[in-house]
Amino acid sequence: MAEPHLGLIERIIREAPDVAAGARVLYEVARLDVPAALPVWKVLSTLRWADDVAGVREAWMQRARYCIPPETSGIYFALDGLNMPEGKGVEVGCSTAHLPGWQSIDFIFNCETHCDDIPLPSLTRLYTWLYREGGYESFGSVDNLRLEYPVCLGISALVFRDALRPLDASLLIGETNERCFALGFHDGDMLRLGRATPEGYVNDASFDCW
Repeated sequence: MAEPHLGLIERIIREAPDVAAGARVLYEVARLDVPAALPVWKVLSTLRWADDVAGVREAWMQRARYCIPPETSGIYFALDGLNMPEGKGVEVGCSTAHLPGWQSIDFIFNCETHCDDIPLPSLTRLYTWLYREGGYESFGSVDNLRLEYPVCLGISALVFRDALRPLDASLLIGETNERCFALGFHDGDMLRLGRATPEGYVNDASFDCW
């Protein structure tokens, strides 16, 4: 598959003022390749991604307090769309392999600890339609990844970004000097979502992290 606008997607994740604004632009990115006549757009019009931010933040704080080892230096948020219709959320994996200052996310997905999934209702609804309600069959010759990169990955990244970045550093960094967050498809492409430092959240999303 040709490069699915990765540079544009990462720039929106870094620069969009909030989830709602970023989602509007990422929908436009998807429309470059996914015709407006396809029924997926009716489903997308019902999703309220910004409403998911508070729930993701609350779930993260709970896991940060009671599950994530304080020495964790890398967090892997994995999107497993195939199983989301079964009630699965976004996986949370914890690694101690990340070193402060690394631009790479290598080894972050080699997790020693896993915590309860974080619910992301809008993404679950979309994947339920795609897998359970015949959504994928409606794409015809259109590559569905042209939707999944900007919408499923890109907007999910915005939700997690806005859930994390207002938090106090103590709820982000644990007992490390830096904690790196990666987000992406289970067994697929992922990006560096951002980093936690003693000063707070660093919004440096990038696919150029290998």
